[in-house]
Amino acid sequence: MCIAGVFLLLFNSCSTEEDFESRNDIKQETENKKTVKKDVQGGLEEVTTPEYVNNQLIIRFREQLENETDYEYNRMKSEKMVIYEAVDAEPCSCEDDRIVLWTFPDDINIENRLGEMPLDDDLDGNLQFLFRSDTNQTNWYTPISGSISNKVATNNSGVTIAVIDSGVNYNYEGFSSGFLYKNTNECSNEDVISGRNFVESGTFPFDDNGHGTVVTSLITDQLDDANTNYQILPIKIFDHNGNTSSFKVTCALSYATRNNDVDIIVSSFGWYHEDRSFVLDLMQEVENDKLLIASAGNANVDSDYDSGVHFPSGYALNNILSIAATNSSTFNTTLTNTSLELAWYSNYGINSVDIAAPGLNIPFVFNSNTYNVSGTSFANAYAAGRTALLFNSTTPLNLKNAIISDANVYTSLKNKVKYWSALD
Repeated sequence: MCIAGVFLLLFNSCSTEEDFESRNDIKQETENKKTVKKDVQGGLEEVTTPEYVNNQLIIRFREQLENETDYEYNRMKSEKMVIYEAVDAEPCSCEDDRIVLWTFPDDINIENRLGEMPLDDDLDGNLQFLFRSDTNQTNWYTPISGSISNKVATNNSGVTIAVIDSGVNYNYEGFSSGFLYKNTNECSNEDVISGRNFVESGTFPFDDNGHGTVVTSLITDQLDDANTNYQILPIKIFDHNGNTSSFKVTCALSYATRNNDVDIIVSSFGWYHEDRSFVLDLMQEVENDKLLIASAGNANVDSDYDSGVHFPSGYALNNILSIAATNSSTFNTTLTNTSLELAWYSNYGINSVDIAAPGLNIPFVFNSNTYNVSGTSFANAYAAGRTALLFNSTTPLNLKNAIISDANVYTSLKNKVKYWSALD
């Protein structure tokens, strides 16, 4: 299993050792094909590699029983730590104390411990991975200081969109007042006015990377233009260099799925070669409540095959919408039924990828400079904004079908995406 970092140009998925040769080919093709107005560097996918942690496991306990006291439930969790010989437990969040990260002594075989857990009715486990990048913070991006007071909604109403990414720069010039979700049920140790930060606990999820701000702006621009009532719930899992972990991903999705106000979840990142993940469990549990819009990945591979399946976009659930990228921008109206194609880097799959959206050279203005951004991350953000415009408190499946119906059929996308269609 491996996960993506997120960044600005062309890549938002991750690689394994088996993929390095093909990634080098993509890197060279990137140098040949990219067109930018500024020196926007990216390519986090090709340098982000999973680092298996040999002394940690992600643990998810069962729900507390109806007649079980808090003391009894917490004692059970403590006793399980002793039984499995864990020496430390890091909680996921104050809202969900079922998910913890266990650390073990270095001489304990983690795989053996994990193998014992399917027989335990009180808990389940996943391996822990770190995802580090050799790429530094985007050289074009500088955080903007200012006040957050007028950027948080007075009252949450309309559609709520959770963006799991590198956070958000609330002072970005393109954001309107009141665009941020106002936290309502925070725990005493997480007194944060909006969203959640799983990188620096207890602080606002401020974007010090740049990717999350771009993704969020591509969503809010559409909603502002249509005068739609909405809030963005920012959830930060990537640090300023695009590093994260499978534990942070699990915690973020748990936080988003447990918030009753959240209608749409946006994940412009992903990983390949899934072994097992709590992500699938969490999305299955909210199959009738929340729609996850997920980027298909940027490795130019068929995601229908085991060697190329990209997650979470590749999970076959009614409440997951998978988005590829086309060779158009949101301002390109000249492409015809035959000239519109998938962007050269985009993953595809007639079973695992639903539709496509503009994802090549999309203009983004930052500090009065215009940059062109490309990648399924941004096609995914564009699709999320379009989907939010169609939200009417319906089921995730109905909302998914509505955005699919809103896309146009292109014969050039036959055998590329499931519905042969793309948003424009």
